[in-house]
Amino acid sequence: MKTDLNTLLVTLYVHLDDRILPAIGCSRDHTPGRKPALNDVELLCLLVAQHLLGIASDRKWIRHARAHLRGMFPGIPKQSGWGKRVRQSTALLSAVITELARDTPSWNEVTRLIDSTPVPCGASRETVKRSDLAGHAGYGYCASHSRFFWGLRLYLVCAPDGMPIIWGLANPKIGEREAATAMLDHDRHLIAPGQVIVGDKGFAGKEFETFVTDDLGAHLVRPDRKDENPGSGASAGSGNGSSRCSTPSRDSSPSNSTAAAHQRASTPASPHASSPSPPASGTTGSEACQRNAPSSPTTTESKRTHSSRMEGAMSTVSSRPRMTGIGRVLVIVYAVMALASTGRSFVQIVRDFDAAPLAYTLSAVAAVVYILATLALILAHRPGWYTVAWIAIVFELTGVLVVGTLSLVSPALFAHASVWSWFGMGYLFVPLVLPVFGIWWLVSHRPQKAGA
Repeated sequence: MKTDLNTLLVTLYVHLDDRILPAIGCSRDHTPGRKPALNDVELLCLLVAQHLLGIASDRKWIRHARAHLRGMFPGIPKQSGWGKRVRQSTALLSAVITELARDTPSWNEVTRLIDSTPVPCGASRETVKRSDLAGHAGYGYCASHSRFFWGLRLYLVCAPDGMPIIWGLANPKIGEREAATAMLDHDRHLIAPGQVIVGDKGFAGKEFETFVTDDLGAHLVRPDRKDENPGSGASAGSGNGSSRCSTPSRDSSPSNSTAAAHQRASTPASPHASSPSPPASGTTGSEACQRNAPSSPTTTESKRTHSSRMEGAMSTVSSRPRMTGIGRVLVIVYAVMALASTGRSFVQIVRDFDAAPLAYTLSAVAAVVYILATLALILAHRPGWYTVAWIAIVFELTGVLVVGTLSLVSPALFAHASVWSWFGMGYLFVPLVLPVFGIWWLVSHRPQKAGA
């Protein structure tokens, strides 16, 4: 197995380096910056080896590759570096897969099959609440299995032998025709004029058939519905496109947009959906490999009407960003300070408020500010809360500086210490340092605007 794998990797390396990457225009020769220790060809070969060996865990794969493939690939990064390179090379990987598929006989087949199937992602309510797919996945009904499910729906356009051509994931609440239209419109350069697209009755619809015929120049063949005349499905979309029959061309530019089609189609049909910024996959490490797909100008009024409807139905939605790293630590520290200052101010005000009303009132104000800052940081991704977080943290920093300065200049005013006295010395100067980190985090994590 080791000898066969080594032979395969050497052959794949030569093929990618000599034909595939030059064909898709991928080169780092004229890109600025330091070249990575693991080049793009080596990365692709290692991805193929990982898939063939069936090692799903990146941690186990890096350990295995460093032990057995270090001689062939001396620049294997650590686990974190490997994950970043793979995510950044999504567009490159998609373009290479498309170019390799062009070498197969089924690529030139006239027939294309289109269908969808449910992809259940959770079987309990708790899983639905905690899943990272919240905002993308949804509830749907599978007629062929006669059951409801929570997850996504996979759409696939493939050759007759099963080789995938276009695929996408969509919220099951979105209709099959709408999701398929968005997917085919995004990767229209992979559908050649004159091809025959075979689908089931779920794709029966005048607008979808018009889109396939007029915009793609293909023919849609499907079974007849019960309310149609016999033969209606077999001739669907065969009017305007019958004179444009031709075989698929190998000259169309390779696509790196399969991952982008996944991001475009994986959207709920919620009326409250908002459009995030474009997917970031492929923006680093594979920019030299990206190409714009050829566009086709719209010539009919039905297309413009259909596009406007699709923009509303398929507008992408940014899932709720999960706070990680320094942001999570920042929220925890703010929560601890909120609890500590609330407890301290409550005890001071209840027991001995008359002894130092100014200091104890400032402790209560500090408690309110910490509570508000904690909530605002947690909800900073929602409209308005990002501004509230800014106000709370700037007020907190101002209060620490003013109260700390007064406690040094006029100690008589603060005979009894408050949370912010002496710049938070009673709390190891955490009140002084915390708002600085909070402002830095807000600056580096600005919320994305809808429609960006």
